[in-house]
Amino acid sequence: MDSSKTSILVSGALIAGISITLVVQTLLKCQKKSGPGFFKRLCCSNSSTELEQLPPPWLRVKDGEEIKVGVEGLIGETPLVLIRSLSRETKCRILAKVEFLNPGGSTKDRVGKGLIKEAEGSGLLVPHQGYTVYEGTVGSTGISLAMICRARGYNCHIVMPDDQAEEKYSALRALGATVEKVRPASIVDPGHFVNVARARAAANEKGFFANQFENLANFTTHQTTTGREILRQTGGNIDAFVAGAGNFILWFIFYDG
Repeated sequence: MDSSKTSILVSGALIAGISITLVVQTLLKCQKKSGPGFFKRLCCSNSSTELEQLPPPWLRVKDGEEIKVGVEGLIGETPLVLIRSLSRETKCRILAKVEFLNPGGSTKDRVGKGLIKEAEGSGLLVPHQGYTVYEGTVGSTGISLAMICRARGYNCHIVMPDDQAEEKYSALRALGATVEKVRPASIVDPGHFVNVARARAAANEKGFFANQFENLANFTTHQTTTGREILRQTGGNIDAFVAGAGNFILWFIFYDG
């Protein structure tokens, strides 16, 4: 073998050795960061769902840290504000649960998050796997769903009547949602926006119909979050509760504490 071929082989072996060393060092560093079972997960796991459920160290929140994860982590825990003017006039404390401070601007953020989380827990949705969330809505629920879908890695398809404010359509599109406009129709009509959304989801093997009007997660979300927050924030001293539904909801709580 001449000297030139020998030189090439030696150089190739040297490069290969360096590459293998770097790969092994990288894997050992990942094992140290990820903890026990890293190599088992790396070699034996063929499930993208399992990998999704095992976030890397740089996406985890450590014990003792007060860090919100993603935009959905900003939903809820809205403050109670003492309204001095009304309290002064009525001679009782009147508080407002300021739900418009949710990132999507309304209490529907709680509902949207609840619908998505419930579907994920039931295996009906898997993040970043090409699933599409469908919903028929005239506004704030669609905005909340579009925001959360974008954060969680889902497509969002919103069906709306075509007589709504243009700003609503623009906001949904800005959040990455597909907006489908339909003519206003009776709820018993297949062309009603809710029924169209249901049909679109049924036609897509990776489609999920959020079904806000009949999905139990709509109100259980308030049982597990909003209600508990109010009780905790008032120390349980509530005399009356008044709720007004709308895009910028304010819940008024009267109490003698």
